[in-house]
Amino acid sequence: MNIYDTNTEKLTCTCEDWKQTRKEYPIDDPRRLCKHIINKLDIDNLSDNLKYFKEDIKFYKSKEWGFTKDFEKVLKLPINGYIILQDHYWMNVYDNNGNKYGYLYDTDNNKHVWAKNEKPVGYKEVENHFRQKHDSKLISFQGNEKSTLINFIKKNIPSKQDVSFSFEEAYSESFSDSYMFFVNERIKLDTYYEENTEYKIKFVTIDKYKVSVFMENGNIFFYDRDYDYALSCRQKNMLLEEQRLQREEEIFEKERQEYEKKLSEKRDTAKNKGYLWEIKDSLYREAITYCNRDHDAQYTEYIEATYKISDEYSDLKKLLKSSKSDITSALFNKTLNNLKMIKKVKTLNLNDWIIIDDGLKYGINIEKDSKYFSETIPDWYKVTTLDAHTLELVEQRDRQNVRMTRILWKNNQFEKLLDLVVETIKNQNAEERINELEKNINSKQSIREEWFKNVSCHNCGSKNIHKKNKRVYGYGTVQRYQCQDCKSIFQEKIQDNIHLDETNNQVSNHHEECKGSLESNTINNIQAKTNYFKEIYEFVKEKTGLIK
Repeated sequence: MNIYDTNTEKLTCTCEDWKQTRKEYPIDDPRRLCKHIINKLDIDNLSDNLKYFKEDIKFYKSKEWGFTKDFEKVLKLPINGYIILQDHYWMNVYDNNGNKYGYLYDTDNNKHVWAKNEKPVGYKEVENHFRQKHDSKLISFQGNEKSTLINFIKKNIPSKQDVSFSFEEAYSESFSDSYMFFVNERIKLDTYYEENTEYKIKFVTIDKYKVSVFMENGNIFFYDRDYDYALSCRQKNMLLEEQRLQREEEIFEKERQEYEKKLSEKRDTAKNKGYLWEIKDSLYREAITYCNRDHDAQYTEYIEATYKISDEYSDLKKLLKSSKSDITSALFNKTLNNLKMIKKVKTLNLNDWIIIDDGLKYGINIEKDSKYFSETIPDWYKVTTLDAHTLELVEQRDRQNVRMTRILWKNNQFEKLLDLVVETIKNQNAEERINELEKNINSKQSIREEWFKNVSCHNCGSKNIHKKNKRVYGYGTVQRYQCQDCKSIFQEKIQDNIHLDETNNQVSNHHEECKGSLESNTINNIQAKTNYFKEIYEFVKEKTGLIK
């Protein structure tokens, strides 16, 4: 194991990472922090420059990582003292209490976006800074413009001939239409501070057509800027950046395809040899990413570690199958939920099961290879992860940015857990049967009480009545009772025979119809016969003249 000399005051280290990639950053830039420096920092006693990054340093310390270099520059705003790790997309904004906020300026729509809608008290200073730059369409130093500025300073201030310069972007509401830079001066490797106010530079501003040097004594030097040159440099740089990103994307896609191919081949080899079981697939993918895929020794070491895990833990379906239990996974989990050994929380783990409390005696919540993360998890949520360096299962100490988990049960404890579940199910079933029986008894009792209160013996008036059968007669349905005191039997009508009444009505209606029809036919026949005799009478009278 290598041992490096680190200095937490000057933030220096002898490791290759610091010497090759971090050495050139100034002492107030967190990119200067390699993992060895971070490991020796006292979280509760950070310098004024580093106190802004307290939570990030704590996170990188737990992961044994160096501070990320994945941002463009460090920007400090003067009014509220915010530190911004500026980039072209999402940016981190820090206040002097170590609180961190995520910020994005959507230049296409000219909108400000804050992660989780959480903003610092003076958030308007941040928004104004980026809006003003966007609205003014300013262009910062391009091409050899910094060299031109340095030559201009040395020409107008002769005492600066041996001084080297660097420029740190700042912000001021007084110069909202231009970029403002503080000037850092060095002679060789030492920081240089000008004592004479006549030669001391206060700051530099750059707008579209002019570069100005403001002196401490109030003098201002300026010269005209070639804006067309700056614009052409910027367009060229943007084109080169786009081409670079495209090349990187092509290289990444090619490497990803090669990696997936090798990973698939090694997974198949592990399965064929019986080393890899279904549940370990996510663990395999995570750890094999850490391993150098071209070194068989590391691969073999990982296979041995995962084989050891499979001896200790298994998933529920495999254990239920091996135990030949007829209990389903759903019933098993439902019972454990009733026992308060597992639970679901809508805002955690994609609402999947989590082992809690006494359930942790029998299993673990193991971190899986997932693209989803929980930003923070509560203390009761115990997560186990596969350490990529030691290839051992360890408890996840960090409570932020934790991946989703799945449940693995201990092989040597599952039989005991299964017995507990079976016993609980039996007790629940017995209790349910008792409750159902009591429900039926109560139902029958309520029915008896309902009819009993209105019935008494017709002979002796006793209420000691036994309910007998029902009988159906032509006039309706009756309920028969027997008095338990005088033994007499009596009955009460409880329902009219609706069907019989309907039949009687139909017969009566039919008779009326028939009667009406008969009377109508008789009258018609008599009328017809009368008319016939009248015709004969008139004929005889006319022909014979006998009838006067």
